[in-house]
Amino acid sequence: MIAVVGGGFVVKEISIPKVPTWARALSLLVGLVLVAPFFLKLLGVIGSEDGGFRLDEQKAGPPVGLHADAGPAVSRHGLTMTDLIVEAPQHRLRVGDGLTFAFKLRNTDQRPFTFVEIFVGARGPAMENRDFGWSHEGLTLAPDAVIEYKTGMIPDVPGVWTFWACYAVAGETGENEYCPDRWRAFQVFVAE
Repeated sequence: MIAVVGGGFVVKEISIPKVPTWARALSLLVGLVLVAPFFLKLLGVIGSEDGGFRLDEQKAGPPVGLHADAGPAVSRHGLTMTDLIVEAPQHRLRVGDGLTFAFKLRNTDQRPFTFVEIFVGARGPAMENRDFGWSHEGLTLAPDAVIEYKTGMIPDVPGVWTFWACYAVAGETGENEYCPDRWRAFQVFVAE
């Protein structure tokens, strides 16, 4: 039907030019060849080094925030942990990707605090002890003073890893005392 100015319709047959089937198939094929690479790249099917299906190809650039805990979290020793930040090269971690951990500890007690060490508590996928980043041995933190801690590690086994900020202090009995058990712990999945 065709609309007529002033109202009404006139019935008229519209003919579509006859296009051979082979020409239609060829135009479909050309369209797919031109459009398919865009969608395959968008989905991450092409462009990865191993040719596998990966939605989040690792890009060069600034690290991404993997975990953040602004805190505060106060321990029984009078230390307050804040600004825990974990960064990685990408959101979907793989074995061999480096992780960077940073946090602050403030002495909220009225007396100086001496560390045996500060570190990151870690448990690998089999729940084995993988603590790392021991530093600041013997450091004394005055009341209300803050220390900014930073370290890194590279997971070498795929699976779910558990991390937390930690420290050790000499206890009154001579044995080391530690941060609260799994102090504000979080988990990270590492793929192969």
